[in-house]
Amino acid sequence: MKEKLISIPLQECEIIHNMYDAPVTFVTIFEGQPPSDFLQNRASQVLAANPWLASRLSNENQISKPCFYHPVKPELSPFYEQASVTDICKSGTSVDSILAETYTERLSPAMLKLFTKHGFNSLNKDEPLCKIRLCTGSDNRFMVLFSMSHILGDGFTAYRIYSMLNPSEPVASMIPQRIRSFQRIVDNTGGTFGSIWFPKQESRSSNSKLDWMLDSKAIWSTKESREKVGLTHGEEQDILSNDVTFNGGIFQINTKWVAEQKKIFKGDSKVPWISTNDIITSWFLKKSKADMGAMAINTRNRTPELGMLHAGNYQIGFLLTPDEYSSPCAIRESIATFSASTKPNSSPGLNNKLALISSWTQRYADLNFGTDYRLLIHIPLCPEELSPPVMMDSVMILFCSGNGSLSAAIKSTNIKAFLDQTALGNSILG
Repeated sequence: MKEKLISIPLQECEIIHNMYDAPVTFVTIFEGQPPSDFLQNRASQVLAANPWLASRLSNENQISKPCFYHPVKPELSPFYEQASVTDICKSGTSVDSILAETYTERLSPAMLKLFTKHGFNSLNKDEPLCKIRLCTGSDNRFMVLFSMSHILGDGFTAYRIYSMLNPSEPVASMIPQRIRSFQRIVDNTGGTFGSIWFPKQESRSSNSKLDWMLDSKAIWSTKESREKVGLTHGEEQDILSNDVTFNGGIFQINTKWVAEQKKIFKGDSKVPWISTNDIITSWFLKKSKADMGAMAINTRNRTPELGMLHAGNYQIGFLLTPDEYSSPCAIRESIATFSASTKPNSSPGLNNKLALISSWTQRYADLNFGTDYRLLIHIPLCPEELSPPVMMDSVMILFCSGNGSLSAAIKSTNIKAFLDQTALGNSILG
């Protein structure tokens, strides 16, 4: 008898906007002997509470639009597995080899299996959409790798599940059924969906900023339009990028500089305070010299329909003109009103610079396996050859790197513009 599958329809905006987004992948490296039994047991509990994590993406069975399908009681593998570095990497026996090969070499078949794929490369295939891997090395260190296809959920969803691996964190059942009113939330903010891909529009939108971006560099999410500009990456098959060079770097944030900026700030009734995110966002967008900047903002708890247990893609791309990102105060004022409504300052054109910043700090907490273990670093992992081409000139991920440290991963067509010894501290990679 064929096993019953549970279906979860996607939001229309996810199908249009998130099918091509790169997976959310990050790793944490520890010193100590790996807690294999605990992680296997905890992963089993997480999967039992959230069987949707074992979903596959399909538009078969007479259904025209992609849906998630998952068994009621899925098997633990391939959601969770343990592997040795020697079985994964071309050379090397420590977990550092995984980092090095991810950013500097073409990935081996074993390395490719560590990562989930974007929606188009997962559709109608036996491709897991979420993977947790315990990677063991030869030098008393191990790595916990977490990879979630963006079509399954955003960064908040990924970190909410990841946090359940913490012994002190209770295992919770998230809500994978999509909230249909999300389109209205987007419309009310004047933003766009939390994606770097935009749909082809037969008529103009009511959002002048979105129109500006579409007329500048937006790459339509249709097969025909991608082919016109030479982008056929992975829609029908796994076509890897020829470029394996990581055109960027990963850096610690200079927290002393951030503290100095907060001391300089003088609040008023309109903007009584500014956050670290405000300061870093303003700095990054100004350094990028973006004609239009975008912030990925989590909409959970900003509207009654969406709470912290909702799994899925509930981020919006909050569009900011140079005036609106000119200072931390300007950014805070726009976020406080949850509306970015002013018109672009310049005319649309292919030479306009676009920049995006996404913060992965909101739900992060160090995994603490006890006194026999020491967390060394937490870091995003995104192989260049698996990254879909994007229209942004500069992209920044702000993330917690462990033990109270704040760091940033930056990819840019002009990475040197950010190396001015102000916001960025020591280089971690690149």
